[in-house]
Amino acid sequence: MPGTARRVLIAGYYGFGNAGDEAILAGMLAGLRSPRPDLEITVASGDPAGTERDHGVRAVDRDDLAAVVEAVRASDLVILGGGGLFQDYWDVPLENVFTPRSGGLPFYAGFCLLAALLDRPAMLYAVGVGPLNTEEGRRLTRIAFELCQGATVRDAESLALLADLSPTSSTTSSMTAELAADPAFGIVPAEPAMEERPVGIALRPWSFGVEPDAWEAEVARGLDRYLAGNGERLLFLPFQYEEDAPVHRRVRDRMAARDRVTLVERRLAPEELAGMVARCGRVLAMRYHAALFALAAGVPVAALAYDPKVSSLLASAGLADLALPVEDWRDDAVAAALRQARPPRAGFAEEMRNRARRSAALAIEILERGRPAPSETRRFLDELAVRKALDAFRLETERDTLRGETAALGAELDRLGWELESARERGRALEADRAGLREQRDILLAERNDLDRRLTALERTLAWRIVSRFWALMRRAFPEGSRRRKLYRLGRRVLGKVVGGPVAGDAPWKEGMGGAPASSASGEPAPDPRADLLQFEERIRDSGARQVVAIFSATQLLESEGQRPTQIALALARRGVPVVFVYWRWWDNEWRPQDRLGDGIVQIPIDVVNRRPEMLTSAFEGLERIAFFEFPHPGFFETLSTANSAGWITVYDVLDDWEEFHRVGQAIWYDDPFERHLIAACDAVYAINDFLAGRIRELGGGRVEVVGNGLKPGLEVVRGDKPLERGEVTVGYFGYLAGAWFDWELIAEAARRRPSWRFYLIGYGGSPEGVELPATVQLLGKQPQTDLAAYAANWDAAVIPFKPDRLAAGADPIKTYEYLAMGLPVVATGVYPPSGGEAFVTRAEGVEDFLRELERAASRKTQEDVEARRAFAASCTWDHRLETLLASIAEGRQRVAEKRGLFA
Repeated sequence: MPGTARRVLIAGYYGFGNAGDEAILAGMLAGLRSPRPDLEITVASGDPAGTERDHGVRAVDRDDLAAVVEAVRASDLVILGGGGLFQDYWDVPLENVFTPRSGGLPFYAGFCLLAALLDRPAMLYAVGVGPLNTEEGRRLTRIAFELCQGATVRDAESLALLADLSPTSSTTSSMTAELAADPAFGIVPAEPAMEERPVGIALRPWSFGVEPDAWEAEVARGLDRYLAGNGERLLFLPFQYEEDAPVHRRVRDRMAARDRVTLVERRLAPEELAGMVARCGRVLAMRYHAALFALAAGVPVAALAYDPKVSSLLASAGLADLALPVEDWRDDAVAAALRQARPPRAGFAEEMRNRARRSAALAIEILERGRPAPSETRRFLDELAVRKALDAFRLETERDTLRGETAALGAELDRLGWELESARERGRALEADRAGLREQRDILLAERNDLDRRLTALERTLAWRIVSRFWALMRRAFPEGSRRRKLYRLGRRVLGKVVGGPVAGDAPWKEGMGGAPASSASGEPAPDPRADLLQFEERIRDSGARQVVAIFSATQLLESEGQRPTQIALALARRGVPVVFVYWRWWDNEWRPQDRLGDGIVQIPIDVVNRRPEMLTSAFEGLERIAFFEFPHPGFFETLSTANSAGWITVYDVLDDWEEFHRVGQAIWYDDPFERHLIAACDAVYAINDFLAGRIRELGGGRVEVVGNGLKPGLEVVRGDKPLERGEVTVGYFGYLAGAWFDWELIAEAARRRPSWRFYLIGYGGSPEGVELPATVQLLGKQPQTDLAAYAANWDAAVIPFKPDRLAAGADPIKTYEYLAMGLPVVATGVYPPSGGEAFVTRAEGVEDFLRELERAASRKTQEDVEARRAFAASCTWDHRLETLLASIAEGRQRVAEKRGLFA
């Protein structure tokens, strides 16, 4: 019945800041309200609040399916349009209808489907059809038209394409549509305050079939060519501000006559744009509705036809020759089109306004026509389909939300992980700096204690000789647990008075011994190493481990420092072998945090163990127990003996020529008789190179196996760029720079003789100490391990410039393997190439030989050379070294049985 149906839902591309689409909506509202001012109109919008404000209607969120369903249910007519909604520039996945992923053609067809399911009449209002290049797009368009009770299209081309879509069946008549016009022809332009008549320019982004940078440059040159023959100005009008304004700025900036350009730098209402276009002298339109406004006002126009709809619009106005297809977007064609721009054919604008009114009239007819009520069965099935669609939409929305939250959580975890790793790296760097300061302090302490060492040297040497011989006798004559053991204890007290104690701090430790641990440096109660050890043992037994290794190290467990004891501990942990890392400390209140328990490593101070060796040596009963002594400190005398008596496999791992270190003031504690005792008392002895193995044999060692240092994989990976100024030959070094072994004079003299070369030294712990370095020698200080490969990527060769003495001869620098892993050739002085690496590491003697070998090494840059070095380094990882150590320790198991028989 006329006058009773008053509720209309309009859907289209509204609420997205596109002035053309907002002009369509304004024209539709005006056309519908003219015959029926009582209509209650709701719009499905991307910005409901903005649509309500700008157009004076109710609005719902078009992406809220539940709200859209209720709006369709409450409507007497559903209108879809206008604009170019039926095209498939993008994919048309039919399964996306009624889902959160819906967009484009599937989204718009969904309104027709909902209207049919909820038994509401629907109309397609002045829509554009095409291009349709996919079968899915054609099928969904056909279905949408068949579901509607009426349809109008905005141009003849759309009507022709629609006819081609009609199936050859009895349903053909259901796809009839009438020719109308864009509703925007019906809006009333505003009156702008413009005195001059500029040339209007309305561009948009476009990348289909053309490179944006290329066509924007052509248009800029075309506009310059046009302006060259006149005094006109250009006015750039954005129809979708956020998208168009950047294009306008880029084109303006490319122009030579940019001073004759005005940019509109704000969003304009459709009426404002229509008014400004009407005041222009001529228009170059890329936006469809810029051309439409010009045609409606009778303004001369030319167009960049990015879409067939633009060509169709100009053709209908008799201006087909002024619609430039994409392939003609050249500067000369653009300038010519602007010069030739002309108004539409006579009567065109009024004809379009009359056609636009036809869409509104058809909508009112359908609204008042009504439709018969469906059957009960049909209503049930349709309502069921809608409920299922809503449930699916809700579930998919929740899934997408969860995915988004999961992705956000993952990103947050990644960020936190990165921050944690950064904090760890900073912590490792701080630990490394602390270690460097400790080394410096060691030198100062050596000087301070030198006088005391000199005064006590003879007494200590004599005493330890007596003790060494006495202990060899006592081990056989007074085994642990025998009646004669009391005599051993008495002898130990007597020797303690003679020797004066193995390490600083003679106070007994822990309860029952008359003392307690010192507090920590922060004033907090000190950690309880005995409790730590007991808990660690319990944890090991629960894990089912069969073996445990104690490592007595002169350094702390600092992975960034890379010393052999640390690397052996980490390699053991990777194999699942628990480790007690017994570390050196300088002060009683200095404690390492238990930060490696997760890796299977507990850390205990050396002095704590030496005060009460049984705390460690009696632990882990039933497991195979191995003790690595990494330096020959006399304080290990009792610890070694109790470990042997408890059945541990004891190993002396010879890292350096300790006697030579002692000579240069580094190892002030060194005592030759004790090292001889350590060699004799241990079940296995290893040395890092042949030179040290020979020295150990001279001290009385029988079988000494050579197991060199190794490589921590990953250090060779280049992470980022660290560019350095290159020389004719670029040479680099990283590592400790102590003057006791680093040859500053060699580096200085080499740099003086080769002024075109560059030398880069990375490290800490020493300085040139009075040696004047040329400007081509740069000290880069200490750098994170992770950055070393990036610096080394600039080098032609790496060096190990050590002084040619016993100290260097007894070294197997870990940096050798690191250099080779980075693919660099190595030239060394003082030290010898590692076994098997003689082809990659050259030993030089004297500055001339040093320079000659560097030149030769720097020339070996082939990929084959690089891969050979890396392959050798890969065969020398710490895991490989550990395999060798553990395999040869098997012989020590035979001695364990002998020791247990001796001390039983």
